[in-house]
Amino acid sequence: MSAYDYTTEFQTALQRSCELGLSVPSVVFRSTRFYSDDAFLVVIDQLLNKLGNTDRSINLIGQCLNVHWNIRQEVESAFGCGAHLTIGYIQEGEDKYFEFSYSDAEGWLRDGIDLKKISLHAWLTLDSMEIIDLTWPSTRAKIFHSKHGQGGAITKHPDEFVNGLQYHPLLVNNDFPIKIKAIHGFVLRIPT
Repeated sequence: MSAYDYTTEFQTALQRSCELGLSVPSVVFRSTRFYSDDAFLVVIDQLLNKLGNTDRSINLIGQCLNVHWNIRQEVESAFGCGAHLTIGYIQEGEDKYFEFSYSDAEGWLRDGIDLKKISLHAWLTLDSMEIIDLTWPSTRAKIFHSKHGQGGAITKHPDEFVNGLQYHPLLVNNDFPIKIKAIHGFVLRIPT
């Protein structure tokens, strides 16, 4: 088994996205880290404003495509770098969550998807390869019937992950949710 290398997997995902006929974003790979708590709070405030949410509580479970697609530009503005919608799966130790294959993606692009049956995960990857994921901690808490992680976010470079956490990018395309007919407009609606 080869060592986990997020950057190499991300570069492969860019190539595979191109092979599937998806437009590939221009990525400027940078060693500089962009994440800051201050910029992150700006993004959260903008997300809540988009939702018209005043009580500062939102249910992000199962909303990865919707949320990350809708806040990509805000993340780019707040952090001052590219933020790329990344689609793949998560691994914790030997357990894999939302794993899919390239043939699954081909079918989704050709036929669209059934939102109740799709298995994938989406997050944002900054040019520094830092990951911004507002949905996995809450989704994970629901899967394991736990309060641990509810309302949390993943905001790190994959080199800093602990406990066997790995993000595996398979596709990178900012319009993927529209192409597979998972999002039909520009209005962010999250069920309560």
